[in-house]
This record gives sequence, structure tokens and C-alpha cells, in this order.
Amino acid sequence: MKRSQDSVSSPPKSSNHKKAKVAPNQVVHHANTAREDHSTGDGEWTRVEKRKAKKNKKVEAKHDALMPRFMYVNGEIVKRKDAVHINDVRDLILHIVADAPPPNWVKVEHPRSIEKVVALLIPGILPSTFHACPTRAPGDQTRMYSVLSEFFQCQVTPQEKAKRQAQRASITPALYMLTLKEMIENEYPVPSYMADVFEKEVSEESLLLLPADKLESKIYAIDCEMCLTEDGKELTRVCMIDYESGIVVYDKLVKPPKPVTDYMTKWSGITESLLASATTTVAEVQAQIMPILAPKEWTDIHSSRGADSGHDPEEDARACIDLLRAKLRYGPSYGDVWGGQAGRGGPGSVRSVVVDHGNPGVMHGSKASSNVPCTSDEEVLNGLLQAIPAHEFAFGRFTGVADALGWLTTKATAAETPVVTPAEPSPIVLANAQATLNNQLVTLYTSLPARTALIIFTGHSDPRRMASLNARKSAFESCY
Repeated sequence: MKRSQDSVSSPPKSSNHKKAKVAPNQVVHHANTAREDHSTGDGEWTRVEKRKAKKNKKVEAKHDALMPRFMYVNGEIVKRKDAVHINDVRDLILHIVADAPPPNWVKVEHPRSIEKVVALLIPGILPSTFHACPTRAPGDQTRMYSVLSEFFQCQVTPQEKAKRQAQRASITPALYMLTLKEMIENEYPVPSYMADVFEKEVSEESLLLLPADKLESKIYAIDCEMCLTEDGKELTRVCMIDYESGIVVYDKLVKPPKPVTDYMTKWSGITESLLASATTTVAEVQAQIMPILAPKEWTDIHSSRGADSGHDPEEDARACIDLLRAKLRYGPSYGDVWGGQAGRGGPGSVRSVVVDHGNPGVMHGSKASSNVPCTSDEEVLNGLLQAIPAHEFAFGRFTGVADALGWLTTKATAAETPVVTPAEPSPIVLANAQATLNNQLVTLYTSLPARTALIIFTGHSDPRRMASLNARKSAFESCY
């Protein structure tokens, strides 16, 4: 696991209380910076930037405190009849990048803190030169199956499909409810019924500490629009939508207590003529909403920046509901941010690249976001160095050691004379290939961004004996 470095900063995140508008396929940073301080002058811009820098440091410190770790589950590995298979390695990667169920042979602490995964297939690495968990490549008594096919292709059985559907169905909106600690850390207003949280221990019956099955809550999405008065920001409109039915349960224009100095129409959609008819005060809005939001119900509060011509707060509240539904469908990481880009969890949301010998784009890399064809391990290294920053998952294959061992043989035919006993490689050639590989891995590792998981697996052992036997078998069958 690549740890954080002083020179590596986390993606900038806004520290404003209001959240950016998030559609299911889009994440917007800094959406409220202009909305909050666009009319307050350069001094306010400086203050906002300082607050953002402070927030970034807190986020970085939180990531460092939750540094991911990989730990073998020795009991599970020991009781297995076979070693870890290639599909187990694949499922581990899917767990990290796509919220697949966790594997049972390895435990990953804080997988959500992992921002990138780099998987390297390096045939030719032997137990005598590399200490690792034993793996078993695919095949049977007469054939060695393709490691690439086993790694990149996943046939889902009906039982596994039903299992995944059941796991997905068990995820409820309560999973995304902030805990009290998270609310405080992210500077959210603490509910009035928990106002004493700073003075004494939180009651076990507090809403935020109740298990999901006891909440029995309704969910609402709220969008609030603001204007500026001489006292600062004031509420001008509230829209609230029920999550289950999609019905607008409350939508009111609100009369500010002081004359408006800026309607913030560009962001709020509020105009002088529109607000002229408003008679409801903030106190009246609170009195009307509170009976709906009883303590046994919880709310997803959302607001966002609109277009230049303003926007409808109902659209923003519905966008919030759409995002929540997408998270329930595709997993907790849908819509998250990896390296400043829209994140993982939904179809096509993980940007992947395959860097390999030959033309991976027409083979195992056909479904990847990008492909880098190579003719040497040096090109593979350079391709990975260039591609990793822009992708959440990267695959590469180094074949130099396998080539030095004589493992990269062409498929024998019945007309060819098979080699029964493979020749031993030259120690000097093998040592040079291993040294080259070591330098390439060191170069790659030192260039990885912080919180990148590097996973290396080897595939088959020496394939020449099996190739020789198959050639003899083919020759026998062609004669008889």
C-alpha cells in the first residue's frame, strides 16, 4: 500500500455547509464558493480559500488515520484444499474498486480510503525469489487455461447472482445517515434534541445512535434558497420532497426579515417580483415543517448552484433523491470522488487501463476505458507511469523474467519434435532479468499516488513440460 507523502495533497473539497448539486453521473466541486461569497470582495475570497485549505488538512489527516491495510486470514487459507486462485485476486480488486463483497481469504481495513489499484501480472517470479501467498493458476490435468481470461472474465452463476441481488436489497438509506461524530466533524448543525451532546454523554436512545431497524424513518430531500440582506444570508424559499413517493410535501417562498440587498438570482432563481408575494416568515416555516420532521424521521438536506438564469429548488431536491437511489443500486462509492473525478460504483464509473504486450484492445482489454499496446517491458513501465494518474484501475504485465526462463514458448504442433526436458536458463541472463524487473518495480512504486494498492500475481509456473506433453499427445492422436 502506497502511503501518503508530504508532497501529495488530497483532492480539494469544499468546507461550505451547503452541498453541491449532484446528479447520478456527475460530481461538482466548489459549487457554492461563488454562491456564498461572490459579492463580498477579494477579502472574502481569501477567507474562503484559507477555510478550504484548513478543511483539506483535516481530510488528509483523516485519511492518514484510516490508512488501509491488507491482512491474510490465515485460518481460511489453511483450511482451503487449494491455494488462492486467480479469481480470488480478481474478486479482491473488485471489492476495492467496485464495492463487491469482501473476500474471505484476506481482510482489507478501510478499503474506501484506497484511491487507486494497480495490478501486475509477472510470470516467472518464483517462491525462492519472492515471498508471497501461494496462488493457483487455472487449468486441468491436460491444459493450462489462460490466466488473462480467468482474471478479466467473470461468469456469474445463478446462485451468485441471487446472492448479490440479496446483498444489494439489504442496503437501506440508513446506511448513508451521518453519525453524530460525522455531523460534528463536517460542521453540520446539531439537532436541537441533541443540544446537550457537548455537556454529557449521548443517550442510548438518541436518534443518531439507534440501529437502522429501529429508526422506522421517512426520508425527505430539502433544498433551501437564500438571499442577502444587511444582516447576511436569509432564507427565501424551501422545497421538501418525500423520498418514497416523490411528492412535494412542502414548497414555500419566505419573506426575509430585512430588506433584500441581493436576490442572488444567478444561483437561487429568486427575483424581486417572485418574492414580492411572499408573506410566510422563517418562524412560520419552522413551525410548519417541524411536525413533518418529527425526531423519528430523518432528512437528506441538499442544495446546489444553478445555471446563470437561476433554477428550481425542486430540481435540486430531486437530484439528491436520484443520487441516493443510485447509491442504493450501485453501491456506497457511487458518485464518490477519486483524484478529483467522479468515482466508482456504477456502470462505467471506474476508469480502467490495460497496459500490455501485443494489442490488448482487441483481447482482454476490450472493455477497459483505455489500452496501451506495448512491445517491451520498458514500454509497459512507461505506459503505466503515464496512465495511472488518470485511471482508478490499471493492469500491466511484465514478461522479462519469464522470457529469460524460456517460458514464453510458442504453441507446439504435432509436426514439431517436443522437448521432453526443458533446458535450464543461463544464471547470468536470469539474474540480469530479475535485476531489471526489480528496478522497474521500484520506479513504478515510487511514482504511485498516495493510497494506491499495488497487487502483484504470477500466473502459471513453468509451462514447457505441459506444452511438451500436449505436443506428444497431439502427435499420437494424429497418427492413430
